[in-house]
Amino acid sequence: MKRIGLALIFASMAASAMAVELEQVSLGTSGEKDLSAGTVISGESARMQLNFQASGSAVETVVPEVTRSKEVTPKDSVASSRTAWKHVELTATDGTKILVDYSVQYGNGRTWAYPVWINVVNKSLGGNKDIQVTLLDLYKDYIQAGTVKDTLNINLICAGNDRYTGQAGWAVMLSSDNGINYRQEIAVKVITHLHSGEAREEWLTDPVNGSHNFKFELSRF
Repeated sequence: MKRIGLALIFASMAASAMAVELEQVSLGTSGEKDLSAGTVISGESARMQLNFQASGSAVETVVPEVTRSKEVTPKDSVASSRTAWKHVELTATDGTKILVDYSVQYGNGRTWAYPVWINVVNKSLGGNKDIQVTLLDLYKDYIQAGTVKDTLNINLICAGNDRYTGQAGWAVMLSSDNGINYRQEIAVKVITHLHSGEAREEWLTDPVNGSHNFKFELSRF
């Protein structure tokens, strides 16, 4: 009988200890349970903890290559009061303005421009044009200098006031983590739809180099 009584006492003590342990690891305002390690972590640490998949392996935190900032409307890109916006203005031989409006982003030792808006402005354009832009991102330094890294094709739409606008589909690299810098070139084709149903194509010309490729560099600073 004594042995049975002692066994019941030990069983009762074990149950009480288990209840205390369960109370400590239960989810509540004072802490959250890390399911992978079976430990209790307090509020702020819990929020910083990586989420875990059903398999129990950690989900890797990845810094995106492109930080997608808030989208802007075409009018915002032309005369923005935000200090984060930078601007490049180019002028063709016929007086047409090519405006490049962009924001500089940083991450993982690299620098890129995103978003990038292209605006083509001239009072003589009217609203019956199709304007196609080719934006080149080229290596600036070392033996790869002048080699095209990326090509972006952008179809502009008429935004009124003799202005055509469009946003580049992805980021333009300005510098990389291995010390390589990049420069840019832009070419603009203006397509006029005639009453005869035909289309006339004209490329804007850079007065500096006499070609259809306007050479420039998007500043990081």
